[in-house]
Amino acid sequence: MAQRAVPNRTWRIVTSDAHGTVWDCKQNLFDFKFTALGISPEHVRVMAITDGYVLESSELLETGITVDT
Repeated sequence: MAQRAVPNRTWRIVTSDAHGTVWDCKQNLFDFKFTALGISPEHVRVMAITDGYVLESSELLETGITVDT
């Protein structure tokens, strides 16, 4: 979704057991759910990065969720 909304940025998945979001490797997070809930970007960043990792820009996150088309 972030790539479609702001395609000129390189978005990366930031994920941990607590939360996952996307980040542009600068200062921008793209997180609809937590923004709607009024959770601060700093709190989102801390949840996602603590004991988590940043995927490479071309790396996908395997979720185990399948979608029928």
